[in-house]
Parts: sequence; C-alpha cells; structure tokens
Amino acid sequence: MGYTGSVAFWMMTVTWSLVVILGIVVTLYGIRAYRNTGSRSMLALAVGFAFLSVGTAGSWFGIYDVSQSLYDASFGCVGFIAAGFVMILYSLHTKFG
Repeated sequence: MGYTGSVAFWMMTVTWSLVVILGIVVTLYGIRAYRNTGSRSMLALAVGFAFLSVGTAGSWFGIYDVSQSLYDASFGCVGFIAAGFVMILYSLHTKFG
C-alpha cells in the first residue's frame, strides 16, 4: 500500500518539485552559456545539472509510482546522481584537462 496520503509523501513531492524547478533554471543558464561560448564543457555542465535535478526527480516519481515505496524511490535515484556528477566532472576535465 502506498504512502500518498502521508505527510512524508507530500514533503518529498514538494522537495523534489523544488529541485526540478531550480534544476531547470540552472540547466537553462548552462545551455545559454553553451550557445554564447560554443564551449563543450558548458554543454556537459548543463547536462550534468539536468541529470542531477530533472533526471533524479523524474526517476523518483517514476519508481515511486511503480513500487509505492519511498525507500525504493529514493534508492533508485542514485544512478542519475552518479551520472550527473560524472558529466560535471567531464565538463571540468574538458575545461581544465
């Protein structure tokens, strides 16, 4: 049985929604910087932030919808978090490597 009526579910929903909104703003700034400079590192940085925010939140909502478990949904986000950090690391390596 799911937790859709619980306070924990709604707090997680509000928190992840805030993460998505802020992540979209940061990603759009990264894309704008890429368009202005043509720097691949800026594009990789924007993709990294997209993975960290939109990808992670999207996977949380998707996994929760399937499993109805807050634990499974939170644990399932780890892959997107790792991918986001890999892209950010790549953007720094491309810029300074």
